[in-house]
Amino acid sequence: MIDENIRRLESGESFSQLDKDVIEIIKKTIDAISPKKVIVRIAGGWVRDKIMGRENDDIDIAISGATCNEFSDAMVSVLGPNTKRVLLEANHEQLKHIDTARVCLFHDFWLDICSLRSALYSEGEKLEGTAVSAALHRDFSMNAIFFNVQTMKIEDYVNGVQSIKDKIIRTPIPAMQDFTDDPNRIIRCFRFVAKYDFKIDPQIYEAIPKIIPLFMRNIAKDRVATELIKLMHSDSSFLALENLINSGMLNPVFDPESLWSLDKEETLKRIRRAHQIEPNLEGENKMILYFAAIFLPLVDKDTIPDPAKKNKFTSAVHYAIVRAMKLQNVLADNVKKIHLGFSLVEAIYKGELNRVTGGRFVMSVGPLYKLVRPLLMDDELLKFYDEKLNPFIVAEKLEKSYEMKQLMDGVSLANIYGVKPGPVLKDLIEEMINWQLSNPNRSSDDYKKYILENKKQK
Repeated sequence: MIDENIRRLESGESFSQLDKDVIEIIKKTIDAISPKKVIVRIAGGWVRDKIMGRENDDIDIAISGATCNEFSDAMVSVLGPNTKRVLLEANHEQLKHIDTARVCLFHDFWLDICSLRSALYSEGEKLEGTAVSAALHRDFSMNAIFFNVQTMKIEDYVNGVQSIKDKIIRTPIPAMQDFTDDPNRIIRCFRFVAKYDFKIDPQIYEAIPKIIPLFMRNIAKDRVATELIKLMHSDSSFLALENLINSGMLNPVFDPESLWSLDKEETLKRIRRAHQIEPNLEGENKMILYFAAIFLPLVDKDTIPDPAKKNKFTSAVHYAIVRAMKLQNVLADNVKKIHLGFSLVEAIYKGELNRVTGGRFVMSVGPLYKLVRPLLMDDELLKFYDEKLNPFIVAEKLEKSYEMKQLMDGVSLANIYGVKPGPVLKDLIEEMINWQLSNPNRSSDDYKKYILENKKQK
């Protein structure tokens, strides 16, 4: 099958219409940049997936005979002066070793253009590499296969095709050297293993413990965040996450500042439980659940100083996700809601289940309240949720209590009580919401009467 896929790729039979359009623009650019003798190769995931019989519309090209700036200039001349283009310079400190140009070919499709990576590089010096040196510096052998646009042939200098046939993730150079080049490749490795159901070369496992100090010292947090988001949103995110944690990367990835000392075995129990209970979650909800499971030990942690805001404090979860890992506030906010829901379920279990406590639980977590259930590691607590709490919420029609509108606004409430709007009003609003939950069919006039009667009694 692999050999047949290669034949179809080299004949152009497996090209989508997008592939054809992009390659046509590339060939026109090659003609436009003449007399420079430019060779253009498509690199990376597009070639890999074509060989595996999969579709991939993420096309990157590596060029020789011209700089990426020169080639992108020529491409803009082909496409027209209004074409969008971005130039990204190499940044060795962030392990981005080659300049890259990005050109918007049509609609929202961007083509990445880079030069072939040299075996050597230095600050301020542009060293053009060869196809062989570039292949050797790709992350994994299966991603190091080129497709030459002019010859319409694949170029495999590192036995990448054999790695695909063997279904093994291998590095084109010794794994220790490969990961030293870019430690972030470790996360990518586990994403590919889960995505393609491949095995890992034992050499990679041997290198991981040795590379962890470099990973924690050198890698840019935003790059880790980008790779982690891809992993979490992949179809096989649970497998990838499980393998990542098993490899010893739990704290290097999720606790880069060594603040929490997350326990590997306990974390694995939580994510396995979460996956067992909610195996079909997708997108953001899946990411929220896994992060909530990983950081569940932070539920009871005290607030800590926020380094981004002078004299301010933030929750441990917010610090871990936003400050330490450079992920978005919305993720941290949703994880905190799930954790609050977890604490409320425990409180209701130990206390009383009624319309106020049940409604407050749903209101506090919002539409994600069902994601609390997979975090209930205690079997008795899970049984309580399934047999009492959730049936009660459904029977009392509290599933959307987070959409409930207040019977009256703060100003009206203040006028009835004869108080000025201020901090005291917050408690009065909370009292009103509790009354509203207890009396779902009553009106604002009813609540006004209730307030006035209570005032008379006092």
